[in-house]
Amino acid sequence: MAASSSWGMLAPAVPWIGAAVALVAALLAAATVWARWRPEPGDEAGGMPASLRWIPALTLGIASAAVVWLLTAGQQELQMGLGAAAAFLVTVTCAVWLGRTGEKAVREAQQEAFWRLNAEAVAAHMRHLFKREEVLAYAAQAILEELHATRLHVYLTKNFNFELAASLPATPQTVEVFSARGLAAAAFAPNLRRPFVEYVDPQSGAPAHWGRVLLGASSYDLKAEQKKLETMGAEVGVGFWRNSKLAGFFLIGGRLKSEPFNDAQRGFTVEVAAEAGRMLDVLDGAAERLAQLRAGEEHDRTQKQMAVLVRHRMAPPDMAEVAGVEFGVSTDHAGTGRAAFCDTVVLPASALGLVMAETDAAGPQAAADMVRIQTLLRSRFFVYGEDLREMLESVERAITAGEPPELPVRLLLARYDARSRRFVYINAGYEPPVLFKNRSDGSETRRLGVTGRPLAANGPADWVVEEVELRRRDLLVLLSPGIMRCQNPQDRWSEYVLMEKLLDLEIHSAAAMAQRLLLEAPMAENEGVPASERSVIVLRPSESAARPLMMTARAGA
Repeated sequence: MAASSSWGMLAPAVPWIGAAVALVAALLAAATVWARWRPEPGDEAGGMPASLRWIPALTLGIASAAVVWLLTAGQQELQMGLGAAAAFLVTVTCAVWLGRTGEKAVREAQQEAFWRLNAEAVAAHMRHLFKREEVLAYAAQAILEELHATRLHVYLTKNFNFELAASLPATPQTVEVFSARGLAAAAFAPNLRRPFVEYVDPQSGAPAHWGRVLLGASSYDLKAEQKKLETMGAEVGVGFWRNSKLAGFFLIGGRLKSEPFNDAQRGFTVEVAAEAGRMLDVLDGAAERLAQLRAGEEHDRTQKQMAVLVRHRMAPPDMAEVAGVEFGVSTDHAGTGRAAFCDTVVLPASALGLVMAETDAAGPQAAADMVRIQTLLRSRFFVYGEDLREMLESVERAITAGEPPELPVRLLLARYDARSRRFVYINAGYEPPVLFKNRSDGSETRRLGVTGRPLAANGPADWVVEEVELRRRDLLVLLSPGIMRCQNPQDRWSEYVLMEKLLDLEIHSAAAMAQRLLLEAPMAENEGVPASERSVIVLRPSESAARPLMMTARAGA
C-alpha cells in the first residue's frame, strides 16, 4: 500500500522528468557539436554534415514542444499551436545556429590550412639559403608581407644581450638593445617556451601589464623596457630557440589591418621563426665544419708543398752512357700521395746501380726520409759493390739509428754489370720487375719476385740476393706500383698488354720506350686515394755489349 501511494504521488512528475531529460540531452548534443566539430583535413568545402545539424536541432525542438505541451496542460488547442510553433522555431533556430557554427569552423580550418601551407613554403625556401643574412632577411620579409605589418626587427643574442640584426623596411634612427633579463626577452618565458607575445593589448592598444613576468623588477625598469618597445614600434614578439636557449626574436609592429592576430597567423609566425632558428643552427654548424675543412685542406696543401720542396733536394738519376747497356728513366712527379723515388747510379767498370722505393707515408717527413735513403744508397754503391745484402743492412742501421721512418719502405735495389750481363737484385717488398725474353722461337715473360721484407719493418733481415742473366734483345722493365695498380676495366693494363707495347716499341731507344710507357699507362681511378709518383726504368743490353773473353788452354800448357 505504501509503495502504491508513493508511485501515485510521483506519477504527475514523470512527464516533467522525461521532458527535462530530453531537453538536457538535446542541449548537450548541440553544445558538443558546437564545441568539438571540426572539418576533416582536405574536406573543408563539404561543411558540417546535415545529420549533425538537424538531429540535435530536431531533438531540441521536440523537447521544447514537450515542455510547452506540459505548461499548457488542459488547453488542447493552445497545446497544439504552441507546441508546433515551439518545435518549428527551436528546430530551425538550432539548425541555423549549428550551420553557422560549421561555416565558422570551416573558415577557421581553411585559414589554418592556408597559413600552414604558407609557413611550409617559406620554410622550404629558407632551406635552400646558405647565408645567415639571407635566411633572416627572407624570414623577416615573409612575415612583414603576410601579416600586413609596416615594421619588423630581428634581434639575436650577443654578449648577454639581444642586439638588432636586421630591420624592415629600414633601420630605425634609434636602435635599442634589450637585456636578456628584460621585458622583451622575459615575456617569452624562455624556460616554458612561449613563442608568441603581444606587448600591446589588441583591444585597447595600451601596453600589456607585465608585472608577473619580471618578478622583483622595479616600476622604473618596466617603464624603461616599455619605452624601448614603443621606440621600436613593437606590438608583437615572436621568439625562437637554439640549444634550449632563447636565441632571438622578431618584433612586429604597425599592422595595416586593425584586427588582432588569429590562431592561424600566430602559428604561421611561430613556425617561420622556429625554422629561421633551425636554419641558423644548421648554417652555424656548417660554417664551423667548413672552417675546419678549409683548415684541413690548407694544412694538407702546405704539407704537400713542403714535401715537393723537400723532394727537389733529391739528386736526379744519372743518365750518362754505360758501355754495353742501354737504359731509360721516365718519372711523373705529379703524384702527391705516397712518398717515392726512382734513381740510377752510373758505377765504374760498366756497371749501373738501380733503386726504386716507395712508402705509404706522405708529407714532408716521408719525403725527407726518401732523400736520406737515396743519399745513403748512392754513397754505398761505390763501397759495397755487388754485396747488396750488406749494403741494405748498412742503410737500415743508419736510418733506424735516429728517428726511423714513419712506415716501412718498400724498395728494389739492383746492380747491373754490362760486361757479364748479370742483373743482381734484392726486392724488399717492391713491385716485381718484368723480364721479357725475346727469342727467335717466341717471347716469354718472367716476374722477378719479392726476396725479403720491406726496409725498416719488424722482423729479421731475411733479404735474399737473386741474380739473372740477360741476353741480347731481352728487356727488363722496372715499374712503380702506381702503374700496375691503375687498371682500367676497358683497357686492362696487364703484362700481356705491356708486352705488346714493348714489342711495338722495340725499334726505339730505351729512353723513348720508358717515356711512351709512362704516357700510355692509365691513371688511378680511385679519387679517394691520392696518386703517387709513377716511374719506369727500361734496361736492355746493347748490341756492342763486351762479353768477357773465354781463354782456352794451349796444347802443352
